Amino acid sequence: LLLRLPFNLAMPHFISQALAQTLRAAHSGDVSSALPGLKVSVGSFFLCALANASLDFFNWTFFVLAQQRIIRRLRGDLMEALLRHEVGFFDSTSTGDLLSRL
Repeated sequence: LLLRLPFNLAMPHFISQALAQTLRAAHSGDVSSALPGLKVSVGSFFLCALANASLDFFNWTFFVLAQQRIIRRLRGDLMEALLRHEVGFFDSTSTGDLLSRL
């Protein structure tokens, strides 16, 4: 999550650089001199966007894996608790109630 932050914060900076260079070139009338700087700004933006997207994918994947592990552990603990009950508990509780808890 923290690795993604610099890339996420850098993207607006590169957009503003590209816009400033384009406006400066349009105002001065010399578009060809702004082209190399514009290419660098746009390329940097796309690299940051690519890094941000790939890190976001791993961030999302790790959160989903952690969530699934927690759910599996909770369901296992609940199943163990259910199996520790006496037989009379299962006679008085319907199967649907027991399954809805899992």
